[in-house]
Amino acid sequence: MSLDKRRCCGVCPRRLTGMVLLASLLFLCLPLPAVCQQSPQPSAKSSASTEPVDPVRYKQAMRLQKQAERFQLHARSYHLAGETKSQEAQKLRADAERLRATTSKYLLPGGQGKSDYKDRLARYRALADQYRAHAARYALHAQERDRIAMESRLELARYQEHCAEYQAHCRQFHHGLDYPHYCPPTRAAHERLAPLANQYMQDRRQLDREEGLLRVEEQKLQQAEQQRAAVEQGLISNAVRRAEEQGMQSLQMEHEQLQRAQADIMRPQHN
Repeated sequence: MSLDKRRCCGVCPRRLTGMVLLASLLFLCLPLPAVCQQSPQPSAKSSASTEPVDPVRYKQAMRLQKQAERFQLHARSYHLAGETKSQEAQKLRADAERLRATTSKYLLPGGQGKSDYKDRLARYRALADQYRAHAARYALHAQERDRIAMESRLELARYQEHCAEYQAHCRQFHHGLDYPHYCPPTRAAHERLAPLANQYMQDRRQLDREEGLLRVEEQKLQQAEQQRAAVEQGLISNAVRRAEEQGMQSLQMEHEQLQRAQADIMRPQHN
């Protein structure tokens, strides 16, 4: 008994053809996947860049960010300058203390007569030269200190204005909470100012403390210098008076000699 080939395939050829046609129709009628249906959308970055913004709000945000960056740079440079000036103040104070101690040693009662006039005068004038050199260094230091202090006061005023403007900006445009896509950098820059501002105030207090100690020591040195100058002037006055006294004594001796010679001449001669 021979087998039927169509039955051996398990599916009737007509039925198979109909199934293929039905599958094709169903595929055409089904909806396409979502990825194929959607048209290309712009990325979040491009949409953010094309999003219309309030020009006033944007301008304020950019200005606030630049102000924050400016204060950060100034605070770092002030920290370095404050350390340098504090070290200079400490060195000047140590030099002033040594010079004052040396000056006071020559001003002790009874110590002025231990050497002759010329030696004492030379020492006092050497101290005067050292004092003038020190005073010149202190004057340059004070001039630079005043310049830094003026810049510090102006920068602190700018920082306070920045904080007030930043708070007003948040109240006006963001209700103190909401930030658009361009404000996080501004907020981050502003929040970084808090530790810098604390360090800035510490640097100012440290520099003010060192400068205060230096001013006190400079006043003591100035008083010692005034006493030294008075002693020096006294030495010169005494030397002048002694010279005048010696001159008067010499003139008096010459006058007496002339008188004796004249008396000898006027004395009658005995034959």
